[in-house]
Amino acid sequence: MLIYYSTTANTPHPTIVPRPKGATDASWLYRPPLSSIPPFRPDGYLPDGVHSCVEADLTFRFGSSNRRRRTLVLRVRRWIELQRLVGASRLLIDGSFVTATPEPHDVDAVILLPEDFAQQIGREYPPALELEHILLTRQPEELFAAEDQLDWDEWVEFLHPHT
Repeated sequence: MLIYYSTTANTPHPTIVPRPKGATDASWLYRPPLSSIPPFRPDGYLPDGVHSCVEADLTFRFGSSNRRRRTLVLRVRRWIELQRLVGASRLLIDGSFVTATPEPHDVDAVILLPEDFAQQIGREYPPALELEHILLTRQPEELFAAEDQLDWDEWVEFLHPHT
């Protein structure tokens, strides 16, 4: 199940949005949050729909049940913090981390870089430099960058192709 994590000026808390079954474009990504995170389906995935939560809910739901999940959620929480600090509007979280899998392998993620990211690097803004280092060294290897909306849409399609 694809997860979308966003912070905006009008939304004080991040949002999780699973891609609805049958969605044919990225317009579903821009809906306002509608509900809290529901229970997993019997197959271990979230049901289709839009699910809203605060960072604490994300941490509790996906990152607290065992040592592996706690390790992974620390990584996600740092990415969320960097997202906020550099002004990135979207962070897509995907993979087994957002399922009921007891021991997820990793967290697949894509961050939509802000338009002024290169300027932040040029000004040597520490959060931008840290994020750039993560992206360039691929350490951890699960975080990818989308440089613009087209790139973002391609990542969304790659991670969750139409069925």
